Amino acid sequence: MRSAVKLAVTLISAALTAGAVFAFSYFRGSKDPVSAACDGTFIAAVLFAGAGLLTLIGRDGMFDGLRYIGHLLRNIFVPLGSGRKKQYHEYKESLRKKRAADGADTVRCLLVSGAVMLVLSLVLLAFHYNS
Repeated sequence: MRSAVKLAVTLISAALTAGAVFAFSYFRGSKDPVSAACDGTFIAAVLFAGAGLLTLIGRDGMFDGLRYIGHLLRNIFVPLGSGRKKQYHEYKESLRKKRAADGADTVRCLLVSGAVMLVLSLVLLAFHYNS
């Protein structure tokens, strides 16, 4: 039930993004509203699918090195306590435990929303070229 609500919220967000791009394109002088709607849905598809892919890659640990560097820099400039600094392998292990507790709903919702917007964009593109 919770994943269905999250998917619905993500789809509504994608539709709102597409609507905002449509409004921007249409009011900037686009003569064809179907072309503006196609642009809006395609941009929403790229944004949501791209965010989903980056989240998926990040969950697999591709950005752990960059996060560790940020963790070290934060500890250098903002020391929080006198505890021992974590080594990289300890930091990765703590991230792995956090990821095990997180669900995969966010990635799935972003990828599904991106795919839905892409299909809608292709339908609008076909409609645009056939009319």
